[in-house]
Amino acid sequence: MKKTSNLILSLLMAGILTTGCGISETQDRTNSSEEQVESITAKDKSKEVSANVKVLVAGEEVEDVELAVDNGVILLDAMKENMIIEETDGFINSINGVEQSEKDNKFWIYTANDEEATVGANEYELLDGDQVVWELTEF
Repeated sequence: MKKTSNLILSLLMAGILTTGCGISETQDRTNSSEEQVESITAKDKSKEVSANVKVLVAGEEVEDVELAVDNGVILLDAMKENMIIEETDGFINSINGVEQSEKDNKFWIYTANDEEATVGANEYELLDGDQVVWELTEF
């Protein structure tokens, strides 16, 4: 009877030790997977992308700038780094010295990839290959 009790006790202890080791190993794998996902996400965000910004005045191209920026950078921020921009509350007043005119009803508007913008330049995130065209437009 004593041998049977010792055998059962030994098997229980072995089972507990084996289970405890398995939990730690599983947790280590989970932590490792999370670290890999964070690393991949950080690399994607830091990837440099290329975008093009053209500026038109009276239908004539006056600027053509190739931008090399971080993926997801905001259009307005990228333009401020590479051009002379004056803005108020995210609205562009002047690009490289060419000003809009409320008196003449001319304002800067932009398209991205041949589509009218649905957000301001202070919200638009640049992606690789974006083609942005700013045009001083009379309304």
